Amino acid sequence: MITLRTVLAAFVVIQAFAAAIQAQAPETNSTNKSGVISGSVTSASGALPGNTTVYALQLGASVPPQSIAINNDGAFKIDNLEIGVYRVWARAPGYIVDQPDMTTTDSRGIYHTGDSVTLTLRKGGVITGRVLKSNDVPIVAASVRAFRVRDENGKAIEGSSLSGERMTDDRGVYRIYGLPPGTYIVSAGGMTRFFGGSGTTAHDQDAPTYAPSATRDTAQEVVVRSGEEATADIQYRGEPGRAISGTVLVPPAQGGMLYGASVGLTDVKTRTMLATAQASLVNNHVYVFYGLPDGEYELVAQQFSQTRDVKASEPKRIRVQGADITGVILTVAPLPAITGRVILDNSSPADCVKRRATAFQET
Repeated sequence: MITLRTVLAAFVVIQAFAAAIQAQAPETNSTNKSGVISGSVTSASGALPGNTTVYALQLGASVPPQSIAINNDGAFKIDNLEIGVYRVWARAPGYIVDQPDMTTTDSRGIYHTGDSVTLTLRKGGVITGRVLKSNDVPIVAASVRAFRVRDENGKAIEGSSLSGERMTDDRGVYRIYGLPPGTYIVSAGGMTRFFGGSGTTAHDQDAPTYAPSATRDTAQEVVVRSGEEATADIQYRGEPGRAISGTVLVPPAQGGMLYGASVGLTDVKTRTMLATAQASLVNNHVYVFYGLPDGEYELVAQQFSQTRDVKASEPKRIRVQGADITGVILTVAPLPAITGRVILDNSSPADCVKRRATAFQET
């Protein structure tokens, strides 16, 4: 099984490789911003909303993606780009993109400057319903989450992923839209996905209730199809959840300011990433997760720095059974790396058609 530590180690290797060959690049390549990527965004399900946005992220660069809104006819043009290779995608509220996830190595969705790109969006699915107590009183301002457990072809997803999260309104109604087709389970209550330990609502410290009124093991499965709406009502159990808390031990900063650590919480049985919590200097690197049902969990801390160094802790497994768990210490340390040198051969065969020189970022 691929672990988080393996992924992070691979990330460091890639960064080291990029840094090594960056030293070989001519100075002019890093300042050449004459590149353009243009094209159009289409949808088989009708006209796209006016706030549809196209993004272009340069591969191998530590810069945020550039973005631009499409024209009325769906056309777009992103200029002032450095010559290189980019991952290009589009986003629109309620729509999904027919492209691989950005974390994959699939070459689709990757383009060179100068390319003309056609991006296709399709209407996402919807899960809606009400969250009520046993006496039909609505549960207000509770977090409702949809976890995708199988794709649209019925293939199980390793480590079911959170695809949407919304809050209930004053009627106990929620509506999660823009979902990829597939099979989902839906839960209400407990901490929100990215704000572990924030205590933002009255239901954050409850154990999650899964539709229709179940635990994770007996949760109802909801089939979602593109452009269609599915219903999943939840009778809220309101059972108290448990907590896991502790401290992240971080090394002194060397060669660049260290950012605060991020702690990830994964359900061991389902390999679902449930939440993340921040452990910063402001709170003495303390973290806490609330609203957990009994079960086995895995904790991993990560830390980044201005120099792009990644530090992480060894995964630590914790079993929660009828009581809170406190004092869990996670120690982050530098990840292993491989360094080397790549020499670019600029020679070309005699019969090669003459063209512009390849930029470093295109290699």
